[in-house]
Amino acid sequence: MEAGGEQPQVFAEEQPMISQSEDGRAAWRAQAYVAKGAVLLTALAVCGGVCGLARYITGGGAPASTSRFAMTNQLQIKSADVQSFSLTDGMYTDLDEHASACTGEFGLGARVADWDMDLGPLSPSEVDSLMDRLNISTTFNQKNYFVQEAGRQYYSGSRAYFFEKHDGKPPGNWMVHGQHGSITLGSWFGISGPVLCVRGGAGAEASPRGALCGRISAKRVFDVQWSGDEHQTTQFCSGFSAPYHPHKGRTTVDRETDYYNLVEKANGKFSLRQYGADGTLKETLPDGKVTLASQDAIFYIIDGWFGTVITSAEHRDGDAASFGGLTDNPSREVVSQYCEAPEKQVQAESCMTVCRAKGTGEESSCASAF
Repeated sequence: MEAGGEQPQVFAEEQPMISQSEDGRAAWRAQAYVAKGAVLLTALAVCGGVCGLARYITGGGAPASTSRFAMTNQLQIKSADVQSFSLTDGMYTDLDEHASACTGEFGLGARVADWDMDLGPLSPSEVDSLMDRLNISTTFNQKNYFVQEAGRQYYSGSRAYFFEKHDGKPPGNWMVHGQHGSITLGSWFGISGPVLCVRGGAGAEASPRGALCGRISAKRVFDVQWSGDEHQTTQFCSGFSAPYHPHKGRTTVDRETDYYNLVEKANGKFSLRQYGADGTLKETLPDGKVTLASQDAIFYIIDGWFGTVITSAEHRDGDAASFGGLTDNPSREVVSQYCEAPEKQVQAESCMTVCRAKGTGEESSCASAF
């Protein structure tokens, strides 16, 4: 687990795990909250899904390109069950290609476990059960278990993602990318350890575990300007544009082929993930809460400031729309209901319109088809 008999990530004086620019991050946050003015919201379509944003994010520069590291940000990832996880027998370094380690030990179809997609949906008790099954005990700056985060092996180009079991109390010298139950996600270089893999055949379902509404068309996912009041039950939204990542800026979206999944997480929050036409994970937005919902729109808010709206109608960049009759702090059941209902209602209304236009008196039989 250690390189050269040392504990490579333990340098108390240098504190290597701490963010390189805490002051810069604080200044950025202040600037972002002032400059944004009208809060940015992301609008999603309810016909195929519900709003949600996700991803454990910490400050830092954009990943630097490098030829010696295997960047895996385009890996297709689907969630796994607890019994599908396995640790490699071999020990690997942060420079090794972890995806090859999984296929080499467990065969084709095996892949590196993803912090967000695979571990994220597990409840705290399931995380503990998994740690027990894998014989992972509580340690501090001693063990490294490699994983991916949002399909990526590295943070900032050179720091490999890994987790350690801290029981909710990570060391002070860590840059904490995320905590889930008893385990903590960190990143560093010059380290070694086993790779947490998901064996072949796991996670073959069409949508990730915890996904409420399947695929959400990119034509219904937009960043917007809104009131900023999470409890205001009537909202006017304008400036529809590509989803906005608070830490990375405007995302790139193919409106015709991209889609999203809204995934409910064990902590009561949701995760919004963007996929390409071939199912590759393209982006994961920060975690958020669904604070307002109706059959016309579902609002998802990040950090009480940035958020998402899922609409029942497709929109274009530059659009504006009003949404009324919103339910404040909707339950999961309400969110799921509003996620599925609008598409069926639109189909039924279209059918009734056609039947009435024909004047055949067949409205009841037409509606019964839905």
